[in-house]
Amino acid sequence: MMIEEPFMKHTSSSGRNFPPEKTGGIIHTYQGYDPIQFPSPRVPPPEVASAAMEHLLFYGNTRELTEEELANAVQIDPSQIRGLGPSLEALIQMLEERKRKILQTYRTEEAQKEAHENFHQSAAQYKPPKNLAAAFEKAVRSEQLYELESLYYLSGRNAFGKAILALTQKLAEKYQVDELASKYSFTGKTPMNVPKALEIKEELEQIDKLLEQLREAKKNAKIGIIDAVILGMGRAIGETMAVLMVVGNAPVFFRGLGKPISTLTSQIVMDMPYASGTHRTALFGLAIILFLISMGLVALVRGLSRLREESR
Repeated sequence: MMIEEPFMKHTSSSGRNFPPEKTGGIIHTYQGYDPIQFPSPRVPPPEVASAAMEHLLFYGNTRELTEEELANAVQIDPSQIRGLGPSLEALIQMLEERKRKILQTYRTEEAQKEAHENFHQSAAQYKPPKNLAAAFEKAVRSEQLYELESLYYLSGRNAFGKAILALTQKLAEKYQVDELASKYSFTGKTPMNVPKALEIKEELEQIDKLLEQLREAKKNAKIGIIDAVILGMGRAIGETMAVLMVVGNAPVFFRGLGKPISTLTSQIVMDMPYASGTHRTALFGLAIILFLISMGLVALVRGLSRLREESR
């Protein structure tokens, strides 16, 4: 079966156009393969020796994985499940990828040069008083912020003092750009100006802060969940036993605060094993009442908390 492709126009190296040539056939169609649906025959076979060697080094043999080991080995991104957000690992990978792209895109040499020139050009425009000229020249030459601050207080906060404040801002920008270049290893080729460098510095620092928080959360998340479960169980059991010790466990109607009574929780737990018929139905009714009481209390607490936040 011959499959035809559109006409193609060929041009020689000298710029001369040749008449269109009709292409088609098995060879041309095969060379136009889709690498996703149909991989090229030149693609080397998948490399499986490394995975087998890692398995051998980790487990000591080439036995098959158990169901538990296989489940732990398969990493499922919760973002693929509707209604769930990305996992901590996925968030860390996203932030690290963003940081890597920034470092591989930009370079800081132009921003450092611009910040240096802005500071010294701004300093050349100001004419200090004679008694402060030598100190001003030294502060500009050494690029020391504390010397400029000293000049500001010595100037008496006049017009020259206002100029010192503007010059201090230029020097602060130079400090930040130099810190950016020394703190991160940029390998890109896109130049930056000073405002862009300050923006990139703020973003990278925010990424580092988020990465630190996510790694800390990842390290303590499982322990926190286990602690919460234990505390929840202990609270439920402890509260029930404490109430039983105080009010007793007498299956009678309420006759007063000082009289023995029975709690809903204890009554359900103690009667459920042998209850049947109407008795069992009544216990389920008590459970529903207890559930509604809990929901009402939670809704009340949340409503009061919301009102308190809105009043602030």
